[in-house]
Amino acid sequence: MWERKETVRRISVLVTWLPRGARYWQMIGGPHAVTRETEAIMGMETTQLGIAWMQGGKKGKQPTGREFPPSVEEAEKASAYTESRAAAWRRKYGDRTTR
Repeated sequence: MWERKETVRRISVLVTWLPRGARYWQMIGGPHAVTRETEAIMGMETTQLGIAWMQGGKKGKQPTGREFPPSVEEAEKASAYTESRAAAWRRKYGDRTTR
C-alpha cells in the first residue's frame, strides 16, 4: 500500500510529463488533448482538402484545419447555452412537437 505523502510540486511535475492524449489533457483541451498520431492525421486531412480545393478552381472558402478539442469546461458552457436557449423557446412557443 502506498503511504507516502505527495507534495504539490511533485504532483505538478508528474502531471506536466503526462503523454499527449492523456485523460487529463483531454479535460484541459488544446493541442495536448490529441496524440501526435491524431494531429498528423488532422494535418494530412487539411493538406488533402487544400489540394482538392486548389484543383477545383479555388471555389468557395479555403478549407482550414480542424481545431483542437475544447476543454470540458468550454463544452459544458456550450451545452448549457444550448439548453437555456431551448428552454426559452419552449417557454415562448410551448411544445409544438406533437400535432
